[in-house]
Amino acid sequence: MDFNNFLVASKWDILKILSKKPASPIEIAEELGTTVSYVSQQLKILDAAGLITKYKTGFIEKGKPRNLFSVREDLAYLVLLTKGFGDQKLLGLTPEKECILKTWMVGDPSIHTPSINFFLSLSPYWKNILAIYVVDKKFSKIFIVSDDSSLKQKFLSFSSKFFPKSNLNFSDGEGLEVGENWIPLHVSPEFSNILKGGSKLR
Repeated sequence: MDFNNFLVASKWDILKILSKKPASPIEIAEELGTTVSYVSQQLKILDAAGLITKYKTGFIEKGKPRNLFSVREDLAYLVLLTKGFGDQKLLGLTPEKECILKTWMVGDPSIHTPSINFFLSLSPYWKNILAIYVVDKKFSKIFIVSDDSSLKQKFLSFSSKFFPKSNLNFSDGEGLEVGENWIPLHVSPEFSNILKGGSKLR
């Protein structure tokens, strides 16, 4: 599939809404200022392409069972254009790739290289990392949420090596309040559910 032509502005707008939280066609239509029928048509196309998933809730919305849509998985659509080479590709994301790509999107260029080394150094520990947040584009503060406190010293040593000017904060997630200016580089499904009040840390 040629995603360059497929993912036009209207579909991107819907995907960006769903990347933040699951939503119903009515909610999406209200946010975009368009009709429910138009949104439903776009959702069918996105669902057929395997980009989103649908599930029913126990709630009723305007006389019908409420359907919610969400992004099926973490993906990156890359376009690479250099002298002698050009290509585009849809990739599934590992936590490392997710953090690196988000850093390139929102981070200051001066931290691009150290961020690659930092996130790759975390590779053996991703199963124990619930979330990573940063504050501002130069990563003046880094928040790592993990339910394994034994990893704190390792993460502190990695941080001091690659981001000597940053202040790393380690949390087990209990009672953590995510600031409005925090940039989420990685949020696991488990921690996302905790933030929504759906469960507690074990």
